[in-house]
Amino acid sequence: MSSAFITPSLSATESPLVKELNFQPKAILVVGNSYMYYNCGLNGYLAGLIREVVNPKIKTRIATIGRGNLSQYPIEEYLDNAQSIAHNPKYGTLSEDLLKKEIKKREKYDLVIMQGSNRGQDDQLRDAHYVKIHADAIRASGGEPAMIMTWTQKKKNAPAFEVVQNGVTKIANDNKMMVIPVGLAFQRVEKLYPDLKLIMPDNTHPTAIGSYLMASTIYASIYKRNPIEAKGFAGGCEKPIDPAVREKLHGVAWDTAKEWYGWK
Repeated sequence: MSSAFITPSLSATESPLVKELNFQPKAILVVGNSYMYYNCGLNGYLAGLIREVVNPKIKTRIATIGRGNLSQYPIEEYLDNAQSIAHNPKYGTLSEDLLKKEIKKREKYDLVIMQGSNRGQDDQLRDAHYVKIHADAIRASGGEPAMIMTWTQKKKNAPAFEVVQNGVTKIANDNKMMVIPVGLAFQRVEKLYPDLKLIMPDNTHPTAIGSYLMASTIYASIYKRNPIEAKGFAGGCEKPIDPAVREKLHGVAWDTAKEWYGWK
C-alpha cells in the first residue's frame, strides 16, 4: 500500500534555525541551475574569495542543469562516483592503470550547497520532498548540506520574494541546515546602490557583480567572516570588478549575513 507525500505548509515568518556552519569546508559542491554557471561559474568566484585568506587549497565545484530543479540531480552519485551507472561491472571497466588514475580524480565534498527554487510555492513544496532525500545522502557520505535562497525574477508573473524567502528557509529549517541569504543581499544592494545592476537584461540571470555578490554572501555565511578581507580577488572570467564596487558588495554581504543569522 503506497502513501502519498504530504506537503508542508509555508510559514509567513520563517527565520533561520542554523546560525553558523561550525567547521571550515575543504571541498564545496554547489548544485543548481544556470544561475550558478553564469559568468564562468559561481565556483570560480567562490574559490577566488576563499583562496585569498582562508584556504588556498579549497576545492569548489558546480553541478548544474539549465532550468534544473532539485528533483533532477543524482546527488548521491556526485558524492560517491562509484554509484554511477557508468561504473556498473556489466558494462565492463577500464584497464587497471586507467582505473587507478580515474579513481584518484574522484572527489568528496564536506559541504554541498543546493540552490532553492525561486519559482513559487508549488516548486518549493516539491523541493521539500527531494531536499530531505539529498540531505540524508549528503550526511551519510560525511558531508553537510546547506541551501541558497536566491533572488526572484524581474518578471510579471514571478512570485513575491517573501514566498521564496519563507519557502526555502522552511525547507532548510526542517532539515536542520544552513540557508544562505543571497536574495536578501540582492535586495539590500538594490536599495542602497540602485546604480549597480545585479541581474541581466533577461530579468533573471546574475550579472558579473551579481555572481560576485552571491559568492561574497556565501563566503560571509559559511566562514562567519567579512569578505572584505578577500578584497584582492577582482572577479573571474576576464571581468575584473572595480575595487569600489567590490567594497560595497563585501559590505552588503557581511551586513546581510550578520542580520540574517543574528550575529553580533
